[in-house]
Amino acid sequence: MKKLRYTFILFLFAGIVSFFGYTNQAEASNDYPVVFVHGLNGYGQDEIPSFVYWGGRANNVIKNLDSMYGDQAALEAVVSPYGSDWDRTCELYAYLKGGTVDYGVAHSQKYGHARYGRTYPGIYPQLSDTEKIHLIGHSMGGQTTRDFDSMLRNGNAEEQAASQAAGEQVSPLFAGGHHWIASVTSIAGVHNGTPLTDSPINQVVRDVINTGNLLGVQIPRDATTLKPMSTDYKLDQWGLVRKPGEGLASWNKRVINSKAWSSNDNSIYDLSIAGANAITARTDLSPDEYYFTYAGNATTTSSLTGRAKPIKGIAPYFSVGAAYIGNYGNDPSWWASDGCVPVISAKAPFGQAAQQDATTTKGIFDYSDDANAVKGTWQYNEPVQGWDHNDFVGLDAQGNRDQKNGTKVLTFYQDLFSKLRGLDA
Repeated sequence: MKKLRYTFILFLFAGIVSFFGYTNQAEASNDYPVVFVHGLNGYGQDEIPSFVYWGGRANNVIKNLDSMYGDQAALEAVVSPYGSDWDRTCELYAYLKGGTVDYGVAHSQKYGHARYGRTYPGIYPQLSDTEKIHLIGHSMGGQTTRDFDSMLRNGNAEEQAASQAAGEQVSPLFAGGHHWIASVTSIAGVHNGTPLTDSPINQVVRDVINTGNLLGVQIPRDATTLKPMSTDYKLDQWGLVRKPGEGLASWNKRVINSKAWSSNDNSIYDLSIAGANAITARTDLSPDEYYFTYAGNATTTSSLTGRAKPIKGIAPYFSVGAAYIGNYGNDPSWWASDGCVPVISAKAPFGQAAQQDATTTKGIFDYSDDANAVKGTWQYNEPVQGWDHNDFVGLDAQGNRDQKNGTKVLTFYQDLFSKLRGLDA
């Protein structure tokens, strides 16, 4: 029975990423690079080269954009696949600027993990008020990019006070005053949470995350044999680093028993409705930046019940997820989903300014009218009908939909890139 429950959740959550339209490099108004931030269970293109997060088997979106627009036109950020949004935000800062991840004095003391994490060389160390970036986040990456944007601008008073009390220098991330972001784009973002993590089987979800079996992906892989190695949780702050000579059974036991999972400092809590609301409470919008969101809808309305039911042809795990969300609660606005995230959650964070995107008057993929883009508000579109959570990144574990949608996905990102470069940022 327990094995069946694990399999059920594995299918339920086995999802991951994508988007848009417009292509005239000659009309570029800015030359800021675009940084891609993955979601739950994400990984870097070097970890699974044959099945990249941004493009799946059919395309490598990052390399394609670089070949079209020049080296470092598109950058891939790699953060923890299971860490909390706070921790991922801190990792994103170090991954971009370079240096050792600083999770903060107050935060690390509150949750009982190490203050410092991995050290990175930095993929864009020149990031500054004049050398800005565009951020694109898929799924949980939508939360992380929002958090990062707000933290850079506003800092964090609690961390500032804790550092001062400890006689230590506060991380520049927590100091605030940095206006380094030109735009934030969220694709299938979990802004208001997903009912999947608030279900009665939430503990089983945590158990699956604990052992790293989501999607059946184990990373990184040996470059020569391509055999999966131990999952790279990127949770060094929790001591979840496999020791030399440590057996797999011992390693898995240590992971399962980690106090990381008994706290709220992890991905599953932040993807819940309560966790997502807490993130919204600490984020805001800048009047000087652009904000876009995109959602998919892989459901249709049942003529018998009026509830949302999954469309035919999507992966089994999204079909199960769509069915669960489509029968969640009594508010119809929560029923339509991409099989993982409700449309209402991907649309815009509750309580933050939002409006229909005026740049897509001819349809979801039309971006030719980017001059009408508005700063300081979430601009959303009607959901892409028939697209599930994975279609947005061309990533499908079954190996058919990513090939079928490959051209659409690649065009989507090429056009989005041109749209962002065309903004008056």
